[in-house]
Amino acid sequence: MSEMIERSIEAIPAETKRFSPDLKEALEKKGFVVYTIGGQSIKSEKEQGRKFRPTWQDNYPTFWHYKDYEDFWNLTSMYSEVAINSDPKKFYIARSYDKTLNQQLEMIADYSKKLQRKLSSEIEAVMGQAADYVDLTFVHLDVHTMEDRLFGKKYGYIFARTKTPTVGSYVASVGHFRSDSGLHVDDDRDDNCIYGVWAVPLVVPK
Repeated sequence: MSEMIERSIEAIPAETKRFSPDLKEALEKKGFVVYTIGGQSIKSEKEQGRKFRPTWQDNYPTFWHYKDYEDFWNLTSMYSEVAINSDPKKFYIARSYDKTLNQQLEMIADYSKKLQRKLSSEIEAVMGQAADYVDLTFVHLDVHTMEDRLFGKKYGYIFARTKTPTVGSYVASVGHFRSDSGLHVDDDRDDNCIYGVWAVPLVVPK
C-alpha cells in the first residue's frame, strides 16, 4: 500500500453522487471497483506532495502553446463515486487507441448503453475531465502499491484522453505513470489519432 497522503478537503460533501447499495454490489460482482473522488485539482494534488512528471513537480510549466495554464491547474474533480474495471486489460476500451476524441466519445457512449442494459439505467459511463483521472489515480494509489498504480506498467503506461480543453482544439490526456518520474499530464489535438491515448470510461451514478 502506498503511503497515505491527507487530502486537502475536510470531508466528502453530502451531495456527492453515489450508487445505491444494490447497484454498487452489482458493479463489484461484474469486476468493478468503486472509489469516491471530488474537489481535487492538479494544483491541490501537487501541494499535497503527489508525484508528477519532474518538470511539472518543480515549476508548473505551461503546455508550449497554452498561456492561461493557472485555470487548467485549478480545475477540480467531480464529487462522485466512480467505478472502474479492476482488470488492467478492461480498464480501457479495446481498440480505442488511434482514434479522434469524437470517435472515443462514441465508443464510451456505446460502452455505456451496453452496461446499462446489463445492470441499470441509473448508471452511465463517461469520459472524465483531467482532474477526475488525476484524483482517481491517487485515490487508487492510496490503497494499492506503486506496482499496481493506474496508468503504470500493469496498465501499459497508457494515457486516458479527457474532455478538458487546453487551448484551441487541444484537449488534455492523463497517464504514463512511471514510478521514477510520476504521473504525466499532456495534451494533443482532438482530431489526432495517437497510439498511446485510449478511451477510459468512468462509470458514475446518473
